[in-house]
Amino acid sequence: MKKGVALFLFFVFFVTGFAEESKDIFRDLGKDHWAYSAVESLINKGILKQEGEFFNGDQKVSRSEMVVYLSKALNKLEDEKASKDDLLIIENLIYEFSKDLNEYGFNVEKYVDKIKEIEDNIEKTKVMTEAGMTKSSELEKRVAELEKILGEKSSKKEKMDLLRYSDLVIESGIAYGKNIYKTKDTNEYRKLYKLEYKLNYKDYEAGIKISDRFNEKEDIMFLAKGEKKAGNYSFGFHTKGYMESYNSYYDNVEYLNYKYEVDSTNSTALPYKEEFGSNGIKFGNKFMFTALENLEDKNYAIGGIESKVLKSLAVYNLNDKKIEYEGSLRLPVYKDRVSIGGGYSGMEKDVNTDLQAAGKVDLNYINGDIDLKIGGNSYNIGYEKKIAENSLYDCYYGKALFDLTEKTSIFYKGEMVEPSTLEKERYINHYIILKTKFYGFDIYANYNIYGFDKDKFVLSGNIDSFNSKNYGIASEHTEMMAKAKYTFFNKIETNIGYRIIDSEKEKSSIIFSKIAFMFDSDTEIFIKYLKNDSSNIYGYSDMKRDLNGNRYNIDFDDSSAIIPGFKEGVAEIGMKLKF
Repeated sequence: MKKGVALFLFFVFFVTGFAEESKDIFRDLGKDHWAYSAVESLINKGILKQEGEFFNGDQKVSRSEMVVYLSKALNKLEDEKASKDDLLIIENLIYEFSKDLNEYGFNVEKYVDKIKEIEDNIEKTKVMTEAGMTKSSELEKRVAELEKILGEKSSKKEKMDLLRYSDLVIESGIAYGKNIYKTKDTNEYRKLYKLEYKLNYKDYEAGIKISDRFNEKEDIMFLAKGEKKAGNYSFGFHTKGYMESYNSYYDNVEYLNYKYEVDSTNSTALPYKEEFGSNGIKFGNKFMFTALENLEDKNYAIGGIESKVLKSLAVYNLNDKKIEYEGSLRLPVYKDRVSIGGGYSGMEKDVNTDLQAAGKVDLNYINGDIDLKIGGNSYNIGYEKKIAENSLYDCYYGKALFDLTEKTSIFYKGEMVEPSTLEKERYINHYIILKTKFYGFDIYANYNIYGFDKDKFVLSGNIDSFNSKNYGIASEHTEMMAKAKYTFFNKIETNIGYRIIDSEKEKSSIIFSKIAFMFDSDTEIFIKYLKNDSSNIYGYSDMKRDLNGNRYNIDFDDSSAIIPGFKEGVAEIGMKLKF
């Protein structure tokens, strides 16, 4: 059926398009043959298989072969793009050979309707394309205008980038009271200020801080810190002005880079320089670290390991060749509910108390405990022994942490201390800590009853030389501290801190209060009041930690660590701006 072959080839020719120039595909079908391009396209499209060396174009096509080839061709017509002119030619061919197609059982009208449907889709696509080109042209014009504006404002953009990575803090005020710098019988005014500028970018920052707080010597400090992470490891550095602190599991070993200097020309003067005063570098990962710290004329090498079962810390003074160290091991016994732990600590301390003359003493601690978690609460029972040249005491303790609500917890620790060769065989200590948040209040309080002050009980030499008269500094006393924060209407913030020590030897208290009116998150006007009637003119260390590791921070200022000894109280008014 030659006419059938011709019909099929013409039909496919317009559906599949022209093929690229190539070598002859059949020996009897040269490139100059009228059907060559159609046959080549059929083969490339996968409709016709290239079998043998001859095409045999005069060979008749069977009904079954015609059905297969026509079906493949029409599927290609649906899947691939065709122009409106191509569809018009195909439609004319179908009408011309409609009689022949009908003889083979094909519904010509069905395929004509399909072609018309494709024509309609092409027309819709054309309209949408033209509309899209119009919008694209308008968009290109707008982009060009925007690029022109951005080009004109490139210098402004650079300035905005600089401001985006910058922080400027200005704090200025006036203090009024006695003994603001030197001992005087009359009240005096004192100007206070702090200027801090920092550039921040990702994990790096650099800047400068200029301040004058209750002294006559302006403190200028250049600031820089950063951290670079590479895989599981990190490298960090910092200059003075940033707190660095490391502490062990049992809190017997700690490094803190805070220091203050006293004016040696005036024995009653307040510290004239207070700062986190070390430069340092640190390298490590989540399991271990090594750090070097330079604190004025002292150099420290610090190393630690921390994992689920092992935690250790070593602080080595490279100048004095002194080392403090602790190693602790904690092993799970039953899932995450029961664990046992133990540790050993060693250090050399400078001692100058009523207990003995100035000197050095080697101290060692032995610790062991069992940790339990029951019903969402935590319990711990343990043993601690402190040793100098001889045993100083044995201590048996129990701890409990109760999470009453999501925002309220109570911590309690009780100790029974059995000191060596004292008149009384055992002493009891109690420690209570409350933390809660409710109705906008943020409250922290602790109350400690000391029957025996373990930290101050140090002895070297012949233990028989120790007697009850020397025991005065470690005698029974109570200590209470509370602080609270509350914000009214998101505009007025109040901070109150209070601490009192009551013993036969000393009765002292610290009162701190602050009221600040906040115009926004970066601007505030404040009034402060501070009174510290401690016998120590150099003040009270605000960086002391409670049994849960929380810093006392009575004045709510993380950048300070000393509460100056203002016995008559000092008032301060000022403002703080942040840009």
